[in-house]
Amino acid sequence: HGQSAAQAAAILAPLNEAIPAAPAAGHGVAWFAAPGHSAHVALPGLTEVAIEIGSAPDTLRLLPHLSVGPDYFVLAISQNHARVFRANRLSIEPFEVKDLPKSLEDALWYVHREPTMERHGSGAGHMSGGGQQYHKNDIHQYLHQVDKALGVALAGSHAPLVVMGVGYEASMFINESHYRHVVHTPVSGNPDQVDLLTIHARTDRKSTRLNSS
Repeated sequence: HGQSAAQAAAILAPLNEAIPAAPAAGHGVAWFAAPGHSAHVALPGLTEVAIEIGSAPDTLRLLPHLSVGPDYFVLAISQNHARVFRANRLSIEPFEVKDLPKSLEDALWYVHREPTMERHGSGAGHMSGGGQQYHKNDIHQYLHQVDKALGVALAGSHAPLVVMGVGYEASMFINESHYRHVVHTPVSGNPDQVDLLTIHARTDRKSTRLNSS
């Protein structure tokens, strides 16, 4: 880059002490070095390696890498678990919601039904804990409690809420939710069967399409 070995050594010398002591960066870091001086800026979106030498750094090229994108919320819902996350293009983390039921069983802990006899066409019968006629209503009550807790936690927010769950449960929540910024089409799939990175990747694609439309 037009620098002698001595000049390059003088520019890079401050980094020998600064780099090991620097805090860990998110996805990247920009270093500024001059004889006797150094500084760094964490860049969550940096994706390539570049070296520039000159009298003034080109900081404008760093601006796209400083944006992590708008925040959005994720409701990962199943009958076994209800979880809420706050996310953006680069990260996802749990978001605490007061009074959020942890599952269908947790939401309906107070319900106890006596087993009932269900008859089949053959005349045979078996005992059932309330029968299928109660199942849809139970899910409705569960989702209502989830929506009520979210309504309080997200009051005043304009961030999108992306719902991930099996088709009918996720669609039922979206159709009945009182949160004005819920995304109208769910991310289909059981979130219990995938890891957090997969939940992030699939919901971020939904959020990105929403923000670009």
